[in-house]
Amino acid sequence: MKEMATREPAAPPPAPEPAQVPARPDDFNPWLDPSNAGETSFGALMFYRQGKWCIGEEEVPLGSQFIAYMPEARRGWIRFKDGKPVEPRLDYCRDCKPVPERDTLGDDNPDEWETDDDNRPVDPWNKRHYLPLEDVETGEVVTWAFWSDGGVKAYNKLCRTYAPVFKTSKLPIISLQTDSYYNKKHHRDTSIPVLKFVRWHDCGPAAQGTAEIIPPDASPPASPPKTYSPDRIMTGGPPKRDAEMDDSIPF
Repeated sequence: MKEMATREPAAPPPAPEPAQVPARPDDFNPWLDPSNAGETSFGALMFYRQGKWCIGEEEVPLGSQFIAYMPEARRGWIRFKDGKPVEPRLDYCRDCKPVPERDTLGDDNPDEWETDDDNRPVDPWNKRHYLPLEDVETGEVVTWAFWSDGGVKAYNKLCRTYAPVFKTSKLPIISLQTDSYYNKKHHRDTSIPVLKFVRWHDCGPAAQGTAEIIPPDASPPASPPKTYSPDRIMTGGPPKRDAEMDDSIPF
């Protein structure tokens, strides 16, 4: 009887290479340089426009205080289509992964881009930062979405405040403020967001993990917290031009 040839089992496919993260010393602190460190599901999106903080069409009063969930902050790229985000490429700022260059994302032919009201092509890829915040008074969780120079500078300043305690269970409580400077390019005052540090909030051992959002009970509490209707949850489409967005700082 003819022997059957022994067949070697097929080799398993190679495992995908992990993302390359630069080697770091033991005393590395990501919050001292978040520039080389994203769309989250933490409630409605909050924006800063023209000196005002808003969730949808509702203005958030200046001085409102929020707990900033720094370990949950993300940043990266979002691809938009028809004004809606369709493809996020985001990383946690705490991981300090380099943000990909725009030319590595594809969709680089302006002839294939959507156009604005003036028939000018609009790049579908936009940089985004997302910082989850919890209203100290109501417990409502929202996410600040920002992309301008002014927003990034305010966030970076908060990162430097947070840096000394990032290995602890403390999170900063901030007050929403606004400021302005004279914009020489546009010959007008330009508003910029301010996250004023108020005090520390101790979340306990779970603070450095993911911030868990616990769903409400089936029966509403006696004094239900403030909530936002779905029509106020904005997607944060491509940034508006300088004439409409006034928290950019030109360099």
